[in-house]
Amino acid sequence: MNLRPRLPFAALAIGAMGGIFTSELFQLPSAWSLAATVAAAFVALCCPRTWTAMLFAFAGFFFLHTLRFLESPTRQLAREFTDARTTDIEGIVWDEPRSLPEEESTFLVRATLLGEAPRDAGFVRVRTVGAAPECGDRVRIRGMARMPRPPRNPAEFDQAAWSARQGISVELRCEIAQDFAILSRAESRAAMRAASRARTWVREHLAAGVSLSADETSLIESMVLGVNAETPAEMRDLFQKTGTLHLLAVSGLNVAMLAAIILTLLRPLRANRAVAVAIVIPVLAAYALITGLSPSCTRATIMAAFLLAAPCFDRSANALNSLAAAAFVLLAWDTNQLFSVGFQLSFVIVLVIFLTARRLQEFVAPWANPDAYIPAELWSPAQRFRVWIWHGFAAAVGVNIASWAGSLIFMAGYFHLISPAAIIANFLAVLLSFCILALGLASVISAAVPVIAILFNHANVLCAGSLLTIIAAFAKIPRGYFYVEIPKAGAAPACEITILDMGEGAATHVRSGGSDWLIDTGHIRDYSRTLVPYLRSRGINRLDTLLLTHGDAWHIGAASPLLREFEPLNWIEGRPADRSPTRRMLHAELANRSTGRALCAAGDSWSIAPGATLRVLFPPVETERSLADDQALVVLLSSAGRRVLFMSDAGFTTEQWLMENTPMLRADVVVKGWHDKESNGGTEFISQVAPHLVIVGEQHFGTPPEKTESWAASLRAKGIAVFPQIQTGAVRVFIQKDGAIQAVAHLPGTESFSLPPPQMK
Repeated sequence: MNLRPRLPFAALAIGAMGGIFTSELFQLPSAWSLAATVAAAFVALCCPRTWTAMLFAFAGFFFLHTLRFLESPTRQLAREFTDARTTDIEGIVWDEPRSLPEEESTFLVRATLLGEAPRDAGFVRVRTVGAAPECGDRVRIRGMARMPRPPRNPAEFDQAAWSARQGISVELRCEIAQDFAILSRAESRAAMRAASRARTWVREHLAAGVSLSADETSLIESMVLGVNAETPAEMRDLFQKTGTLHLLAVSGLNVAMLAAIILTLLRPLRANRAVAVAIVIPVLAAYALITGLSPSCTRATIMAAFLLAAPCFDRSANALNSLAAAAFVLLAWDTNQLFSVGFQLSFVIVLVIFLTARRLQEFVAPWANPDAYIPAELWSPAQRFRVWIWHGFAAAVGVNIASWAGSLIFMAGYFHLISPAAIIANFLAVLLSFCILALGLASVISAAVPVIAILFNHANVLCAGSLLTIIAAFAKIPRGYFYVEIPKAGAAPACEITILDMGEGAATHVRSGGSDWLIDTGHIRDYSRTLVPYLRSRGINRLDTLLLTHGDAWHIGAASPLLREFEPLNWIEGRPADRSPTRRMLHAELANRSTGRALCAAGDSWSIAPGATLRVLFPPVETERSLADDQALVVLLSSAGRRVLFMSDAGFTTEQWLMENTPMLRADVVVKGWHDKESNGGTEFISQVAPHLVIVGEQHFGTPPEKTESWAASLRAKGIAVFPQIQTGAVRVFIQKDGAIQAVAHLPGTESFSLPPPQMK
């Protein structure tokens, strides 16, 4: 008779997750949820069953999440900081300060808000000048406090939501050294302070006696210690594309490797299981503390403790129950972990591995067996060795495919990435990562004998360099990775236009009939933060056409990295008569890459897709102006009987030329910026274009906001809808196949616009 193993923690973990999720959906007062918890506890005591335990966990975690998060003082304080204000706080430095350029540092403070009635401020993210404190120091700071800004563009990282989940109420910036004071040293957080010092000591010994490049240093420190805050963005991008990003964070793989290494070292000492477990578990706990208690490492440590300790108490070690126990403990510690990408990815991958890896291994393993009619006892030594090697390979295949399948929905959903190369890349990468961790541990153990430690460090450098080479090679495999867009319900519009919020600059994505055009790229500072996440979220692996309007760095500053990352099939720009240094550097790179470009002028047109065309209205060939804004391309998009006019930063002079030389200047939508010197968007020009909607970018720095508001009010008085992007963020315009237009602002609570289909005459 087969008895199913008991999984007591599985019911508790499921109930806990259900309670937390329901608490988010139905935000009831904590008094009600407390009463429900008491009632559920009474039912569980009177009727001890699996379902009653699950019910108790559900109600208990509903109450816990409501009390800790939804009704926390932190959230109440965050709601008060609608505007930036000068604020005084006092509290304990909660984490290890991180150094920033220009002698600044950032750290987390468990703070009290000072004033007539001091009160708990939760966690405050501080950025200050001067000497950085240490974890556990008590500090007093005066600075400008504000709420983290919500994302202004699609696919941007939501700093505000992330901060709320971390319990961070506000961000405080201190720019005067005298406003920052360390009141006392080492007042609290002794364990974290010791972990920080241990981490610093290990980092020094890992680099002792060797010359490391920045990439090798970051890789070794990330894989051994989880120190990935300083990991170069280019390296993280390569590991992400090849599906090996998990190697840069301390995870279950590291914990399993460390446990295996320690048990191997203890084997010659013939220590019994209880003694070995008593050594391994504290070492793993210390390792988790030193590496920062990341969710994946903490999950793996708790799982390892359950699996290793179970036989010592005459209990069978069950992986699924241990996984559920780890989830339950982590959620009890912090209910917001349920909404963390790392938590979800980590637990789902391990669950899929437990459920499918062995079956995959059993399917592949028999392929190398000799004839089925030959008993295993009669296999030759060569056959035994072949089977042993193949069974190890089959186990690796099972784990790799299972982990790739388990991560697929999360990688596509959160990162919009599918990486087939990950299945093969992880074979070599995991082997080398094991070597890096083992050599790092050997270096630390042999620190008392510097000569031996240096030898281990040199070997580690070789492994790290080899791993970087392999990852870079896999990243270059054609279709080894590609980005995908989450499918949307309903029919695709005839044309979709996304005007990203780029401050004083501009970047506009036009999609029609499966063709992707980009008009301008925005400033280089917004490339990684805004443009790349957006393009990847739309499933764009290569642009069809890049159209540059003029040489302003706020419009074309990100063209160079975009050229390398998205390799536009067509490159179009106006005549380069302006004196833009940004454009000159870009042309030099185009020449080095042997990439051609097309120059355009008034009268040129292109077909984006059947029924969608883009036509240049300005400048004509004979125009000679030195200022970049005076050379800005003005283009007209036509689709489904509707017209969208892109004015770039054209000024009054250009508007006058267009009115005098362009018949049928009418457009339904106008997208415009601001000229550097001249006024634009004049009454006469707007009247001739007669738009229903005007989308306008941010004014140049120093321009009074009242000026833009007055201009917008004059247009609204004429019945024209105006979307100032400083208020709306990015704007998406949908032109339906019947000619209807909808415009949606990205920031919540802002304006919306719709225009019915044109009436047939």
